[in-house]
Amino acid sequence: MRSIGAKINYVLLLVFLICGVGMLIVNAKINSMDDITNEISQNYIASVSEVDTISENVTGLKSQMMEYLLVGEDKRPATLGNITKTQGAIVTSFQNLKKYASTQRTEEAVGRLEQSYGTYKDQYNAVLKDIDNGNIKDVASIDARLGKAYDDLEIRVHSVEVQNTVNTARAQKSLAGSAKASHITFIAVGILLIAAIAAGVIVVRFTVIAPARTATRELNIIIDGIEKNDGNLTARVTQKSQDEIGQLVGGVNKFIEVLHSIIAEIKADADNVSNSTNVVYQQISTADGNIMDVSATMQQLSAGMEEMAASAEHISNETDSISTSMENIAAQAGEGSNKAKDIKVRAVALRDDGIASKETTSSMADEIRTAVRASLEKSKDVEKINALTDNILNISSQTNLLALNASIEAARAGEAGRGFAVVADEIRTLADSSRATANDIQVISRDVTASVEELAENANKMIDFILNVVMPDYDKLVNMGEQYNRDAGDFDDIMIAFTEDSAQLKKTMEDVAGLIRSMSSTINENSEGVAMVSDSACGLTEGMSQIKDEMSHTEEVAARLGETVSRFTQI
Repeated sequence: MRSIGAKINYVLLLVFLICGVGMLIVNAKINSMDDITNEISQNYIASVSEVDTISENVTGLKSQMMEYLLVGEDKRPATLGNITKTQGAIVTSFQNLKKYASTQRTEEAVGRLEQSYGTYKDQYNAVLKDIDNGNIKDVASIDARLGKAYDDLEIRVHSVEVQNTVNTARAQKSLAGSAKASHITFIAVGILLIAAIAAGVIVVRFTVIAPARTATRELNIIIDGIEKNDGNLTARVTQKSQDEIGQLVGGVNKFIEVLHSIIAEIKADADNVSNSTNVVYQQISTADGNIMDVSATMQQLSAGMEEMAASAEHISNETDSISTSMENIAAQAGEGSNKAKDIKVRAVALRDDGIASKETTSSMADEIRTAVRASLEKSKDVEKINALTDNILNISSQTNLLALNASIEAARAGEAGRGFAVVADEIRTLADSSRATANDIQVISRDVTASVEELAENANKMIDFILNVVMPDYDKLVNMGEQYNRDAGDFDDIMIAFTEDSAQLKKTMEDVAGLIRSMSSTINENSEGVAMVSDSACGLTEGMSQIKDEMSHTEEVAARLGETVSRFTQI
């Protein structure tokens, strides 16, 4: 059993995991972009700046040489100092450029540029010496001496610039890829987060809200029926899960089941009390009438002993009649007890028959299911017929082609091949007939397969009906047998108690008859005893009246119980 809280916690954990993983991935991509940006700014851009500085300083050296050629000898030392300073700056730029070289190709390009600059520098310094010695007097001579080295140096500078451009482009491409990956990751995390939240909403919708609404609706139906005096205590709230909502629904069903049992017992007890009250009330009415007769007789005896003696004899006879009636009542109560025992036997038989029928039906359903599965497996042999008919169709097609070729050859042969042409036509006709027959067989096999599948589907529906409808009805039958058994036991106990009470009342009436006979024998001896008996009879009459009042009250209580229980129409 998985609780609702666990399901919601799983969804929240999934959301947190998605957010955490997404944040880690995005952070990694951002760090990668930051590294690439730093590499571009610190290496590639700085490398481009140093290359530009070298190019500018080389151009400056060329201008300074022209100045060195044109100025007087007194100013050449200052110009030479500037040249030396510029050359030192170029050396520093080469040192920095080597540090910024992040790839092997860049290092090789920088090395070739430095080598080319060394050649240019050597030639440059040689030209300076020639100027000092007066061997070079014009610009054309300088260009002739340094032109090739200068052009080679420019080519090497351009090569390094190209390499820097390539490195920058690669870094920018990598940066764009990281940015795109970060964007895709952000979108994916957003989609997964939305999906997880939607899953959480669905979990709450179908595990909390929907079951609660269904249970509330079904419970309101039961309550409305009770309020409308049409209560159905056999109805139950549908329990679809074993989580907290399912346990709550199970508790409600258990309460209804207990209430069902209590109301059923109250109804049975109310009926029994009502019946017993009616019987006792009738007997008390009879006894009250007899006691009134006794009182009247006693009053008559006070007027005349002889008449009182006759009345005493009459009362004795009436008492015997009452004893006989009580014997009949006791016999009828015994018969009722025997019938209750018979009902118990039949209820047990009903329960046992229900259990046996349920087991037989379940076994039969399993046998039918096994037979249906076996039939389905056997129906697959129809597919072999389809394969055979496909072979027949292929053979008929090939035969048709052979017959057509034979007809063509017979036509070429003229009169000599006419008979062969007739045979070829017959073969073609036979091939067409075979193809049509094979097609009909395939159609029939498909119909057979469809029929078998439909039969299997109907058989499964029948099995589902047995399992879902018939088997629960057998359970109800078994429960009904158990209830009949308990009710018969209660009725038997009531009949036994009633028999004992009847025997006790019979004994009491016999004692009363004995007293009356004794009174009749002694009535002539003491008239005062007659008066005392009369007083006792009056007191007994009052007691019987009180008993009748109490029995009437008991009957009213039983009636009210019956009215209350009648609000439940299905128990």
